[in-house]
Amino acid sequence: MTDNARSSSNVLKFILLNLIGIFMFFVTISVGGKSSIPIDHIVTGLRSIPYFEVVYAGLIVVVGAILPFVRKTWNKDAVTTIFSIFKVNRYRSRRNGHLRLGAGKLPHPGYAAFRI
Repeated sequence: MTDNARSSSNVLKFILLNLIGIFMFFVTISVGGKSSIPIDHIVTGLRSIPYFEVVYAGLIVVVGAILPFVRKTWNKDAVTTIFSIFKVNRYRSRRNGHLRLGAGKLPHPGYAAFRI
């Protein structure tokens, strides 16, 4: 092992991040009369934001489709190229489902995931 792996700053980060993880997943706190772990309170707060899931899922799809082309890694190898094509097609199907475009089952309610 290198000396850098056991430097005091790395050990301090390790201990601090582990304490945060223990607090987030194992310590019960009470917020608004509900007693639960902090990560549950955070998720409940985020899910109470109107259309949060729809917008977040849409951002993940759009960023995932665009990022390989921005980083110019879409044609690195055959697998990356195929996945980049799948990501673009996923974006297109999400857009078409959101706009209720397309033939067959696509415009029907509930077919496109996370549609408004």
